[in-house]
Amino acid sequence: MNTFAGLSHEENYTIEITNEKMKKKYEKKVRQKRERLKKCDCEKTKEKLSEEIRKFEIEIDEYENKDKGIPIKKLKPESEVKEKFVFDKEEIFNFNEKRKREKEEEAKDKVEARKKREKESQEHWDKWEERYNTWNNEENARKEKKYEEYHKKYKQQQQRQQQKQQSGKKKKNEEEVTKEPFDLKPFIKEYNMKLKDVPKDIMSLNHKFSLEEYKKLSRKYHPDKLLGKQDFMYILNGIKEHYIPNDQGNDETWTK
Repeated sequence: MNTFAGLSHEENYTIEITNEKMKKKYEKKVRQKRERLKKCDCEKTKEKLSEEIRKFEIEIDEYENKDKGIPIKKLKPESEVKEKFVFDKEEIFNFNEKRKREKEEEAKDKVEARKKREKESQEHWDKWEERYNTWNNEENARKEKKYEEYHKKYKQQQQRQQQKQQSGKKKKNEEEVTKEPFDLKPFIKEYNMKLKDVPKDIMSLNHKFSLEEYKKLSRKYHPDKLLGKQDFMYILNGIKEHYIPNDQGNDETWTK
């Protein structure tokens, strides 16, 4: 007895559509199961419904295509053997020449554009430099004018001061002229001298005193030039004190 009985069919898989009526029946079932599938929340039920819908669709498809037979696979036409491409040297040369000319034109355009930018930049900076020089010249002219005005005022002030000094000296000289000569006899006795021992230029200074002459004689009869002899310098200082008394008092820091 042969125990091999073949493969058992799947449970509940006894579907076989043989006419249009059965086809419509199963199409209706497919629609109902799809609606149930949308409303269902259980994963197992969803899986079972999906499987049943798939089986029904397969059977419906088989029924619709039962008279068409097995589709014959169309064979692709054998591709024709392409001829080996051969480069055209003349065409390549012409293409290269064309690209060369295009690159040269591009380089030329770039050079011209750069020169144009440099020219515009140079014109801009030339204008700026001209404007700066104008400002600088105006500033220098203003400073020079101000300096001239200041120098003029300073010069006028100096002239006024000189005039005051000259007028003061003139008045002083006039006052000095009005004074009588200094009596040298009692003054030179302290130094054991006589009038004949006093130089003539010192005697003339005593009769006609001036500061310039006094300074000149002070340099002449300075003790350093006369090997330490101070008598003539004392006489000159006495004459000066007679004509130009020293009215300066003691300062605040002076103590006896």
